[in-house]
Amino acid sequence: MYLFQVYACHNISKQALSESCSLNGIILAVRTKPGDASRDLVRNVQLTASANDSDHLTAGEKLFLYRISWLEPLEPNGLVYYYMIYIAQNSNNESIQEYCVDYDKYSISVILLPSTTYRLRIVTYTIARLNNEYDDRERISDEPSPFNSTNFIFELTFTTKGLSSNQLIRQNRLPIFILIILLTIILLFVIVGALIYYYKSRRRTKTSRPAFRCLLTTVYDDVNDRTQSYSLQHTMV
Repeated sequence: MYLFQVYACHNISKQALSESCSLNGIILAVRTKPGDASRDLVRNVQLTASANDSDHLTAGEKLFLYRISWLEPLEPNGLVYYYMIYIAQNSNNESIQEYCVDYDKYSISVILLPSTTYRLRIVTYTIARLNNEYDDRERISDEPSPFNSTNFIFELTFTTKGLSSNQLIRQNRLPIFILIILLTIILLFVIVGALIYYYKSRRRTKTSRPAFRCLLTTVYDDVNDRTQSYSLQHTMV
């Protein structure tokens, strides 16, 4: 983008410019045609995993902190307004993480899964791209290119680091701990239920014994009455 100021002047050779030219000039803004879109590509993109292993543990799943850095284009097509960062797993079913970074920022920190392949895209938004002079708005959201970068946007496919044996043990420790707690709770329910059933059974047994004794007493008394009646009748005869 260039600005031109045009003044009307006369007799320049005979008097000073301040006296020979008009006070107010015409201002013209002219923007040149953009060059090749590759001029907007960022440079020296680097992905660095956290050196101090300050990883995150969310819902029993281990996540790594990655830092993505780059250098601004050397000769962009106009002023750089911002950068768009697109990160997605290398699958059509996964959602895309989008980050907008100011023109004076050249790095971003993201949280990624271990041992996972991701697709990274960094798009530089200059005045030319904002005016869609590259005609690449649809290409930005298209399928990934077979190469790591194109003439329009920077693109890179990478795989995050895996977990060490100690980290795998720590990651699997939480589900095992939860399983042990669930089994303990179930066992306690079974024991309490068995005790309740046992005490109820004993109570029923105790309440049924007097009735049984009363029944035996009644039968015994009836037999005695009949025996005595029979003996009395036999005596009378």
